[in-house]
Amino acid sequence: MVNDNARSSSGAGHATAALGARYNPFDPDFLRDPHAFFTQARQQAPVCYNPVFDMWLVTGHDEVLQVCDDTTTFSSRNKVDPPNDVLPEVRRILATEGHDVVLQLFNSDPPEHERIATLVHQGFTHAALQAALPGMRKLANDLIDKFIDKGEVELRAAYAEPLPLNVILDFIGVPREDHDQVRIWDDWWARLFTSAKAIAEQLEAVHQVVAYQRYFNALIEDRRAHPRDDLTSRLVHARGDGLEPLRNPEMIWQFMGLLAAGHATTTDAMTNLLNVVLEEPSLWFVLQARPGQIVNFIEEGLRYVNPVLGLPRVATRDVELGGVTIPEGGQVLVSFCSANRDDKLTRDAARFDPSRPRVMHHYAFGRGLHYCVGARMSRAMLKIAIEALVERIPRLRLPEGYQTEHTIHPFLWGLARLPVEWDVVPRGG
Repeated sequence: MVNDNARSSSGAGHATAALGARYNPFDPDFLRDPHAFFTQARQQAPVCYNPVFDMWLVTGHDEVLQVCDDTTTFSSRNKVDPPNDVLPEVRRILATEGHDVVLQLFNSDPPEHERIATLVHQGFTHAALQAALPGMRKLANDLIDKFIDKGEVELRAAYAEPLPLNVILDFIGVPREDHDQVRIWDDWWARLFTSAKAIAEQLEAVHQVVAYQRYFNALIEDRRAHPRDDLTSRLVHARGDGLEPLRNPEMIWQFMGLLAAGHATTTDAMTNLLNVVLEEPSLWFVLQARPGQIVNFIEEGLRYVNPVLGLPRVATRDVELGGVTIPEGGQVLVSFCSANRDDKLTRDAARFDPSRPRVMHHYAFGRGLHYCVGARMSRAMLKIAIEALVERIPRLRLPEGYQTEHTIHPFLWGLARLPVEWDVVPRGG
């Protein structure tokens, strides 16, 4: 294991840099099997420096836990800024015509985090989730109805993407007739904050984002005057002793973040799991014979093919981690995806095994202070989605010659497409 405590402002020339440079979520070769890199990194340097992104990769189980548990040393505030270079003019438009980035659950530290968490969690009650389940089941079956007679479909586009998108928008309280427009706005803001480069594209994107924010602002004001049984109403009227209620910009960014993160991660988790199961047909037949095992398959899938490559933090002081010294201000990327495959988490972690003990023990939804507020909802969506497919398309399979293709994203690992086929059974036959 590399043990180099040399101080460096950026990590340039660090002994781990050659290894860390192999991490590249924009490289199709890396995306085909990121765990080949993660396994080597955990063995040789559980904290290594990536010179391309100027950040420290944290891949080891113990080191990931150390970062997550020490929010004083490893701050989440660096996530306020977009990972790409957003033009000053774009930020000016966002701040003056809409709302520039504000603190939310995922990018706040104590003590601000306690206020936001206390109020936001009032929107994600057990009762609210239970009330949403029938609508989720109907959505799943309505989507399947559209393609079940065709015998083939690209499952990501036809099912794995629209299901969580519509579930989350319904939960927020967005009327169905506005879902398509909100999806378009969501694509624009994701493009602006993760990939937009050209000046013209950034300017177009920021005006779309402003329109997106104004839509949510109007929704908030409507629910302030006319509450309903939805997330918007619950957050508008959330209260805590001595706590300032959530401001409109805070709710707007919470909604944008919930849709972007919750939608993408659930879509990727679903397709990643289905790909694993369908690559080994015997696993699909196990689900047919034992549908009660679906929850175990989902939990093992969340661990084994977790879609979150990593989430950023920033070191607030010089700190020793995994045999290296990360300097104050050093950017850190915490890989839950890697920690989930560490044998320190579970025995024989490189193997997909839904029957393993403590199958729910993983870090797919993070850990500690920043554990995902939508974890229960995501689990519910995955369960309902897989149950509907198992029940209605028992002979689901991958087409002959299928090879995986992956989406390009700075933090997520997911399939770009998942074509499937089955034998069509005549209605009434």
